[in-house]
Amino acid sequence: MKTVHVVAGIIRKEGSYEPLAVQRGYGDMQGLWEFPGGKLMRGETPEDAVRRELMEELQVKVTNLRDFYTVEYDYPDFHLSMECYYCSLADESDEPQKHDRQLDIRWIPRTSLATVEWMPADKGLIDALIELKEDRLEANGANDTESTTADEPVTKPKRSLFSFSRANKPGQDKSNAPAHDLLKNNRLFMVYQIDQGKCKQYSRRIG
Repeated sequence: MKTVHVVAGIIRKEGSYEPLAVQRGYGDMQGLWEFPGGKLMRGETPEDAVRRELMEELQVKVTNLRDFYTVEYDYPDFHLSMECYYCSLADESDEPQKHDRQLDIRWIPRTSLATVEWMPADKGLIDALIELKEDRLEANGANDTESTTADEPVTKPKRSLFSFSRANKPGQDKSNAPAHDLLKNNRLFMVYQIDQGKCKQYSRRIG
């Protein structure tokens, strides 16, 4: 099966926990929501691809890229590998502009992310965003002074915005879930694990 490598940018306004989502305006999945991004070009780093795609789609420059989550998902005709980055607007006064291939763009509170219909591959990512503690996100952002800008190469090791423990106790916050968490839902199962400090979702169809 062919693998398609893409990136996505999760833009967060300073002092806000409302990421920017876009509504797809074309194809079989028109009307579904996703985070802006697109395919990597040959020889391009994921970080550079995020910057390029967000400029092309939304006419904004982004900075403070933080490697957050990787989606591995099987669609019927191809396998999707999507690297997702938290990022900030380089100029907070910039307002993202809707692309002609988008029906809508919207800042959505994290507590309301589950109220819109997302692309199938994004559902595990949305769960991770909803469960992520705000204080943990804030702490990682505050410690990210060495984060990349448009003119800086990526040299630092990748980090996760999650912390994981070896075992869950009753009532324990899910953001401290074990490194390996197996979920089954009818014909789809997802495995979450830590790989080089990054949370990955592996999706496979069964049956």
